[in-house]
Amino acid sequence: MVAVEKPYEGFGKYVGLAVLGSVAGRYIKQVIIVDADIDPFDPIQVEWAVSTRVQANRDIEILKQLTGLFSTPLYPRKSSGPPRGPRK
Repeated sequence: MVAVEKPYEGFGKYVGLAVLGSVAGRYIKQVIIVDADIDPFDPIQVEWAVSTRVQANRDIEILKQLTGLFSTPLYPRKSSGPPRGPRK
């Protein structure tokens, strides 16, 4: 979870993609970006922010065909490459 002050609309999505693009991001299944007024280390505040501020059709991004977690692949391998997420 990351807290950011967004200078423009869509900034949180850029931050989320940057987190997933990092070395540690190879082992992360989901990223939650919250506004700077929410403490990302307090799960109660994060859950409150998600339940009161998120509009799923606008705020949730599902990224497809990315390399999956190495430790717990969701889908069986059909090729020799790393496991991948859902196609649809």
